[in-house]
Amino acid sequence: MKLAIASILGAAVALASIATSAHADAPKELAELSRAIGDGSWSCSGTALGKQMTASRTSHLEMGGVWMHDTVDAKLGSEPFRYEVYTSWDPNGKHFHRVMIESDGNLAEGEGHAAAGSAIDFQLDTHGPRGDGLFREHLDWSDGKAVKSTGEVSADKGTSWVKVYELACKR
Repeated sequence: MKLAIASILGAAVALASIATSAHADAPKELAELSRAIGDGSWSCSGTALGKQMTASRTSHLEMGGVWMHDTVDAKLGSEPFRYEVYTSWDPNGKHFHRVMIESDGNLAEGEGHAAAGSAIDFQLDTHGPRGDGLFREHLDWSDGKAVKSTGEVSADKGTSWVKVYELACKR
């Protein structure tokens, strides 16, 4: 019994050290992203599904700087909508990981890659009450005044895309 517990504890310590070393440079990557598009409160406006959209967004690093957490409280017309976004950095793959959880029961998970200039392109798999699909988001903060975001969905495995929203967030 003691040997089994010691083995389990030893395995847990080994896994913890692997997880820690795998994210050793995550704080640097996420700190840069957080300074550019996170760290604090934002006011957002734009359009979604042909309606006016407004939102407040808060962002901060958490879990030891390994995850950037965004909370977005939006109104699509007069209808409230909320989503939580977690973004991390994969130092081995040299890309971002992203998980989104939405108030309508939808969830999305995927990765993002640096685009030209100060931008990231995310492509996520989505699952939920609207069915399975793909979601892609382009984030651009190159003008230094706002973070601009465009989102598109595909229900046919990427053959065609429909623009869902365009949003600009300012501090």
